[in-house]
Amino acid sequence: MRFRRIHGAGNDFVLLSDPAPDSEEDWPKEAERLCARRTGVGPDGLVISSLISISPVALEVTCFNADGSIATMCGNALRCAA
Repeated sequence: MRFRRIHGAGNDFVLLSDPAPDSEEDWPKEAERLCARRTGVGPDGLVISSLISISPVALEVTCFNADGSIATMCGNALRCAA
């Protein structure tokens, strides 16, 4: 799995860009696995960024908390994804 670890205003995230569209990945479970402090990468959350339009450029960004729940709003993660 290729990812970037990004940091913004005191929070850090694992960023996955354009995962395979046909991927059947269980993102909440992946968030828990990757965000585990002792056995994973240890960030505060997982951010999935997918290109949905080229002209104009538009991204769909989904943020997961370390416990696998969906973050309804995360300004630091969105800023880092941008």
